[in-house]
Amino acid sequence: MNSPQIVEKAPVWITLERFETLLKILGAAVALVLALGMPAVVFQYRGIGLPLQFVTREEVIRAGILPTIAIGVAVGLAYLALGGQTKQQKSVQRDPTAQASGLVYRGCGFQSAGWLGSLQ
Repeated sequence: MNSPQIVEKAPVWITLERFETLLKILGAAVALVLALGMPAVVFQYRGIGLPLQFVTREEVIRAGILPTIAIGVAVGLAYLALGGQTKQQKSVQRDPTAQASGLVYRGCGFQSAGWLGSLQ
């Protein structure tokens, strides 16, 4: 007889994390398109002597999409060339005191910066 197969569903929080990661990447890509496109269009309009009031969203997007794709391809190739994500081995355990001491050092640095700023 065929025994029934048990199919386990992934927890909802795993799918939400993947969705959140996708949205972060998409948001960063849109911001990069606008950040690369706006200066190019402004430079072009200033060179021609046109007022910046005539700049449209479509021109900014068209000016920024190709550099964004090129940067994405370069980053993707570098990621693949470096071997992808490095995963922590199970045999290596983290030292909780090292993390706590790092926080103490940073806190002391912020306090001394505030103290030095008050001397002015």
